[in-house]
Amino acid sequence: MAVVVEGGTVRVTGREVAWQELPSLWLDAAVSESVTNLTVHTGYAKTYPDYSHSDADLLAPGTVYYTNGFPYVTGWYDRRSDRKSTMFWSDRYDNPWTQSAQYPNQHNIMPGTHPFRVLGGLNGKDYISFGTAKVGSRATTTHPKLTGGNYTLNGVLTENARGYFYEYGTTKWGSGYKGLKPMWAFLVFGSQNGGGYNLLGSDSQSFKRGAKDLSAPLTAHAAAIEKGRAWVDGTSVALDQSNVLNGGWQIITLNLKRLVEINTLGSPGGQNYAEIIFFEQDLSEAQRVDIELYLAEKWGLRAQYNCPEGVSPTPPVATVYGSNGMVKLEADATLSGGFAGAIDLNGQTLTLEGEDLPPDETTVDTTGCTGWYDPERVDLMREQDNVSSHAPARRISRLFDRSPGGMADGRFCLSIRANTRAPWKNVSARRFGPARNWMDFCNTEQKPEWATANNGNFFMFREMKNGDGVEAAVQNHCRTIILAQDSVHGGGQPFVESLMPSASGGKDHNYVPRIGQAATSPIYPEGSKDLLTKGRTYLDGVQVDGTTHGFLGRPEILSVIPTGDYAFTVFENGYNSERKDLTTCTSAIHGEILMWNRELADAERERVEAYLAWKWLGVVNRGYSALTNATVSGAGAVRAATVAVLPKFASDCTATVEVAGGDLAFNYVSGTIVDARDLGSAVVSFPATMDVNLTFAQKPASGDYPLLSCGAWATTTDFTLRTTGAVGSARVTLKTTETGLLAHVVSAGTLVVIR
Repeated sequence: MAVVVEGGTVRVTGREVAWQELPSLWLDAAVSESVTNLTVHTGYAKTYPDYSHSDADLLAPGTVYYTNGFPYVTGWYDRRSDRKSTMFWSDRYDNPWTQSAQYPNQHNIMPGTHPFRVLGGLNGKDYISFGTAKVGSRATTTHPKLTGGNYTLNGVLTENARGYFYEYGTTKWGSGYKGLKPMWAFLVFGSQNGGGYNLLGSDSQSFKRGAKDLSAPLTAHAAAIEKGRAWVDGTSVALDQSNVLNGGWQIITLNLKRLVEINTLGSPGGQNYAEIIFFEQDLSEAQRVDIELYLAEKWGLRAQYNCPEGVSPTPPVATVYGSNGMVKLEADATLSGGFAGAIDLNGQTLTLEGEDLPPDETTVDTTGCTGWYDPERVDLMREQDNVSSHAPARRISRLFDRSPGGMADGRFCLSIRANTRAPWKNVSARRFGPARNWMDFCNTEQKPEWATANNGNFFMFREMKNGDGVEAAVQNHCRTIILAQDSVHGGGQPFVESLMPSASGGKDHNYVPRIGQAATSPIYPEGSKDLLTKGRTYLDGVQVDGTTHGFLGRPEILSVIPTGDYAFTVFENGYNSERKDLTTCTSAIHGEILMWNRELADAERERVEAYLAWKWLGVVNRGYSALTNATVSGAGAVRAATVAVLPKFASDCTATVEVAGGDLAFNYVSGTIVDARDLGSAVVSFPATMDVNLTFAQKPASGDYPLLSCGAWATTTDFTLRTTGAVGSARVTLKTTETGLLAHVVSAGTLVVIR
């Protein structure tokens, strides 16, 4: 995916990249800003009685530790700046220890117990090394400024370099361990130091190799990875096969058919990693090959990669977003996304991924709709005037139902309980979408009496009567809930059954509130009932297990289909756990919310998700195209499923346009064809037969009305006209010229004089 900044250029050159939106974790040592160095702690000891060091030899806090000229590493983050929900962190202290009664000769835990970053070590790119496989063999473990000797733990060099995955922002000790359960794992792995003890690991050592030598199998516990598969440089190998490591760099792929928790790397040392990519969902064979080829080409391993026979480089699938700038094709490409800038074909073929434009609100079937709440509908929003420095926007006190009959008595509105803790209007663009009115439940209003607790922001359902909601809260009964939200603060509690938690902490309800949880915490905490956990939950259209999968920590579309009727009262009730400051609030930011008392079919759910994704996130779901405002120039070819999704064409564009099918639809309004298409100088290819639907809002006047203009026709097409609307007695026919298609209208009673 690429975001075209104003005036910028994106060159589409690579292979299939659609998989790049899918990884659950993506560690890439070549992205230097995703790696943190080990530095001298502010609590650095000032005396070393066993060594002859003076204070002048000591390093200032913040100085980076090195080994052989390479910096030690404490943290390794996801390469995507917006995906910091999980991080890798070395489980060794990041500062030297001072002496203690228990260890009188202990001066520090060596920096040498940390992995280090080998700068430019793999074809000019950095990689992460966990050191050698032999204890005590790592050279020069400290910064050159620390002269005299290597600091040790009880006088012994340690090589037990490893680390754990943590939830981003948690402490590095005691809590916050993050167990990952990938279905696929791709690794650019180096066994120069023996290959290490673990390829990937967990406390149960499910992936424990059993030895440090090259001949050890990939796993000593194949039974823990039921029916799993493995590939090395594209060649299929058995999971317990020996002698697959060669002492150099290799691409290792694991398909784990049974979910096994992974929470460590590198115990006790010897591994080298350049890139690690985890996927929680299943992948196709084509995607596997594409990812492996991406890694092979990036890291200079293409010559050794065994590309499967018959697989050749395919046109890239690129997702682009932007309102300006240039996309330049340097290979045949399939484009999707929301883009309104310029596209230079550059002699290549551009294929539009979608068949239809993204759906709008008119496609939402409101049959059985029990609530449709849209903060963009200012006519259905009631705001408060009390604005303070802590709440820099107007608060939202009411949000009325926009569905047909939504204001009638007996329907529901969403209403706050305490004005001071109402959600405030967050006018912003989230992800690639336009600026819209979001409901921000992050409590920023602070008062001294609320220093330790508050009742949180929340919306409750209230029954409509006489154009407003009555005071008492009610439950809304739903079988489908779909909403746009931003879980950047943690995801909050999108639906809570009661106003306040029960004595059992809410565990007597179907839904256990996610009080104070980070985004990556399960959507349904432990104790939530089957009604929700065994239903279907989707994030951005991908089905997830809500008992193990958390939110995405970014703008997203959440869909929930319980197994039966689910009744809830409150959105985002923070109870008494949510502090009123930005650092501890874990609420969500909500956009549009829709709910039904019936279970939506998959096709209907996907259409609503696509509507919300395009409107609120500016994201185009698969099957749709939003390049109609882009302008194509240059020579080449443009392929589309229908005319409706074609982009604009520059006047000097000499492309060929291939339309696979679909109807041509036009509308006559006030004397003109409002949706006529001008394809510039393009040469157009249509199927052998095409229907033309022409709708008249008023009775047309006589004349020729251009429907489609082009440079020339590449094929002969038999057009069939169908007219609807206010045609009256007028006679309408089609005329095909060398450069277009016209509607020829002759009104009743027109005098035709023949000389």
